[in-house]
Amino acid sequence: MERMILVSSSSGEDSYHVNVSSTAEHGITIMCDCAAGEWGKYCKHKMGVALGDATILFDDEQIDSFKEISNWIASSNYPNLFSEIRVVEKQLEEAKKNVKSKKEQIARFMRDGLK
Repeated sequence: MERMILVSSSSGEDSYHVNVSSTAEHGITIMCDCAAGEWGKYCKHKMGVALGDATILFDDEQIDSFKEISNWIASSNYPNLFSEIRVVEKQLEEAKKNVKSKKEQIARFMRDGLK
C-alpha cells in the first residue's frame, strides 16, 4: 500500500509530497521531495508524518490518509526508534551540561590559580 500526503513547507505557502509505503518486503518507507528528502536525509516533513503531527498537513482534507499512515507507523518498529532518539537526546543534554560545568571549573582555576 502507498499513500501520499502534502505537508507544509517552512514558509507555509508551499507544500512537499511525503510518500509512505507499506510492503511485506521493505516494511514502511517514508520519502519526501524536499531538498533533504531527495538526498534520503532526515527531514522535518518525514518526521512530522512519522510522529503523527497533523499540524504538518498542508490541508485538512488528508486527515483520513494521515490517520491510516499513523496506524501503520504505530504498528511498526518506528516508535522504538523514536524512544531511542529521546534517550540519546537526554544523554546529549546531560553531556552538554557536564561540558559547561567543566569549562566553568577551568575558568575558576584560571582566575584563582591551580597547582
